Amino acid sequence: MLILVHGEPKHQTSACGNFSVLLTGKRGKLLKFLDFFAGIGGFHSGLEQAGHECVGYVEWDKYARISYESLYTTKGLYTEHDIQVVKTEIL
Repeated sequence: MLILVHGEPKHQTSACGNFSVLLTGKRGKLLKFLDFFAGIGGFHSGLEQAGHECVGYVEWDKYARISYESLYTTKGLYTEHDIQVVKTEIL
């Protein structure tokens, strides 16, 4: 999972090799994140409980997407099925 945020990070933690999360933005403000490789939304849940806002998600597995969409309100969020088609201009 990769989390994108608005603002400059104050703290950064790393977990499980290639996965990284920016936890707090400039002056401790809450962040907006984009949930790449979302699965069923475990990271989404943790960040949401911490007060951060999800603005979109990307997941190719149809069963994971079904679970994700049943667990979270996804109406109006940016979404793609394939990470390869995500355009940086949109983000």
